[in-house]
Amino acid sequence: MSLFRRWLSRFTQWLMWFRNVDSKGKTMKLEIYEAADGWRWRVTARNGEIVAASSEAFARKYGAKRNLRTTIRALFALADEQL
Repeated sequence: MSLFRRWLSRFTQWLMWFRNVDSKGKTMKLEIYEAADGWRWRVTARNGEIVAASSEAFARKYGAKRNLRTTIRALFALADEQL
């Protein structure tokens, strides 16, 4: 299995386990936050490591949420094709 396929498989599993909660025994934490250049999102693992993050800033919080939804949909579609 290629490195990309392994990464995609692992990331897909992380997204499926995703719960928007704190780190008390849960798997992931989603943050939409306001940075100096605009709104961004990131997914953080229980150990504090950032698993995924937006590559650009958005003028509105809704833009960051919409980008996160689009990213998740694209990853699942790609996983269905690749795996």
